[in-house]
Amino acid sequence: RTKPFKGTFWWVGSDSSKVLCYANDGYNGDITLKLKDELKLITPDKHRLLQITGVGDHGGGPTRANIDMVHQLDKTPGYPAVKFTTAGDFFSKVSKEMDGRPTHFGEMQFIFEGCYSNVADIKEGNRNSENSLYSSEFFNTLRWLNGDKYPADELRDLWTTVTFNQFHDILPGSAINEANKEAVARYSEVLRKSKELRDNAFRKMADEVKFKTNMGQPVVAYNLQPNSRKTIVEANVYSHAEPFTVKVATWGANYYGQNFQPVDKTTIDVVKAKNQNENFLAADYATKQTKSAGKLASVLVRDGSGKTYPAQIVFSKPTPPGFTSKVQFIVDQFPAGGYKTFYVDMTKPGEYIEPIPFADNTFDTDFFKVKVDMKTGGIVSLFDKRTNTEVVKSGGQLNTLRIFMEDKKGGMKSWVLNKNVKIEDVTDVKSVKVIENGPVRACIETVKTWGKSRFIERMYLYRSYPRIAYDMEVHWLETGSDTTDSPMLRAVFPLAMQNSRYYNQVPFDVVERPANGKIGGKEIPEALKHRNDYGIVSEANDGQEVPAQKWVDVTDGETGVALLNKTKYGNSYHNGELRLTLMRSAGNPDIYPNLGKFIISYALYPHAGDWKNQVWAEGEDFNVPVYAAEPPSLALAKNHATRPEEESFFSVFPTNVSMTGVKQSEEGEELVIRLVEVEGKATNATINLPVTVKSARRLNLIEFPLENAEAPEIKGKSINVKLKPHEIVTLGIKQ
Repeated sequence: RTKPFKGTFWWVGSDSSKVLCYANDGYNGDITLKLKDELKLITPDKHRLLQITGVGDHGGGPTRANIDMVHQLDKTPGYPAVKFTTAGDFFSKVSKEMDGRPTHFGEMQFIFEGCYSNVADIKEGNRNSENSLYSSEFFNTLRWLNGDKYPADELRDLWTTVTFNQFHDILPGSAINEANKEAVARYSEVLRKSKELRDNAFRKMADEVKFKTNMGQPVVAYNLQPNSRKTIVEANVYSHAEPFTVKVATWGANYYGQNFQPVDKTTIDVVKAKNQNENFLAADYATKQTKSAGKLASVLVRDGSGKTYPAQIVFSKPTPPGFTSKVQFIVDQFPAGGYKTFYVDMTKPGEYIEPIPFADNTFDTDFFKVKVDMKTGGIVSLFDKRTNTEVVKSGGQLNTLRIFMEDKKGGMKSWVLNKNVKIEDVTDVKSVKVIENGPVRACIETVKTWGKSRFIERMYLYRSYPRIAYDMEVHWLETGSDTTDSPMLRAVFPLAMQNSRYYNQVPFDVVERPANGKIGGKEIPEALKHRNDYGIVSEANDGQEVPAQKWVDVTDGETGVALLNKTKYGNSYHNGELRLTLMRSAGNPDIYPNLGKFIISYALYPHAGDWKNQVWAEGEDFNVPVYAAEPPSLALAKNHATRPEEESFFSVFPTNVSMTGVKQSEEGEELVIRLVEVEGKATNATINLPVTVKSARRLNLIEFPLENAEAPEIKGKSINVKLKPHEIVTLGIKQ
């Protein structure tokens, strides 16, 4: 449908690889006397035609009538030869007839943009499953390299489920209700099983660390990315006693674990410090100022050297007979692809307890000055101290929630973004509150409503990390149908940036996409323009919706803003507004594609320069953050515990080379690592491993050896490999 040419053509990728392609005007072709006319329409200069025939949608077999007609036409005097053959035979022949045929560079998009966002549970399940399986393979590879059995069959079964759900009409959210429910259930099983496999392997690794005593509860934190960098750590910590700096709500009166009141237990009567349940559905919630997770909810966190870290309790709830808390802190230089041990003492406050400075509705962090409209909860000014630039467009507010009503008369509603009959911002604000402000982060909570739905937005600002994060709790009760227009919800970020360009992360690459109808200031190539089909004309005046993976980025070359996300794919940039599509109630074929409670996480990452300034790594960290947990045993004196408190296992240099997977080979004999060069530069990369390398070879994507490929260079526990611009490299390694 989005073909740039008819007939045969070459398609060249960003890595200069070349694929022979063929396109005609349909995917279920009939066999009739008019078949010979297709030669003039499809391939007038080559006189060779491939006609795919059959009954059904995508892949039905030929009928007896089709078969008989093929034989009849082949015997007709003066008629071109008509033969049954294979696609492989056809391409083998046309590959020798490509003189004069065209070449296409880049993408072939865009059509059926509604599929990028329809059925939120499907999109969430796909991304979360991919991230969870990466984590599980990471930890289980480490255990396998240490002599344990690799759970190959279990992981293969889970990947089979994920890839099955990537079949068309499931992942796009264009299936019927019953199919969507089954797919979501399968994702739930993938997440449960992959997390169990991850946790089992993690516990074995953590149990081998030799901990210090009398410093608090040990926590082992793993960076699953192959580069050393500054990062946020969040750890679940259990304590028998209530944390020293907070009073936790009673069991059964818990507001999502966030209902706890910071107290100074050295000066107050703790018995009198009651913390009642805070419920955003209660009638008086809008007028009450909750103290949930407020100032000074600090805790003592140290590493093995005794260095202390500003740390904040961001969640605490009774888990009889004790308490479970979440503790956040920031580490400036975390080991690449490895772990670091921290000690959390819940019986002591942190050494650094000052909240983020807040005056005149403005937070003053190490990186930004952030002014908030306390009537709407939106950021009206985001000043980047590093680049001396204002991010917010004059008069705008970041994270404006906007509803787009799609015409009930539109067709193919799951597939097509139909014409907008109404556009309106969500303006019914029930409450805006600062519910956290501690040594690590502050949180502004905003409750809004529209229609039957409610939105609880929690925006997080970090003192010493350049990220503004959003956790959007969406209670979505909207539907579309043939008699009601279909609502779509977007988060909108108006940016104060001129002459900007728009880049998207796609699988293994970054591509430039249309911004305000142009790319790089020039008209959009035909292959990147929206296509209509089946006679349905979609919304054409509201910017081009595009699919992306973990982030998109707007830059003028001097500064930029990346929009990261964990569970969404539909994005757009139009008239200076960067937009992320959050919810969409298409109404057909599933009239109930999104109903219930959804947690949507996304974040802004302002930066100097363009996306090459660590945006790829930031998107990976946002999706697969540091995994931190307690070791399985509190018996600290263990003879088998010989690992140091800090160690790096996998690292990749330089940073324009990303590691996208690490696993045992399908044949079970090699360590497989997949790399990709992301910035378009020929690169000599170094991979450091936890084992001594005996041999290394290049493989293709399905782990067959590449013929005539240059062998990687081996140096003990390191491998050097050459990557062409944008090249994907798969290595098979034996220890």
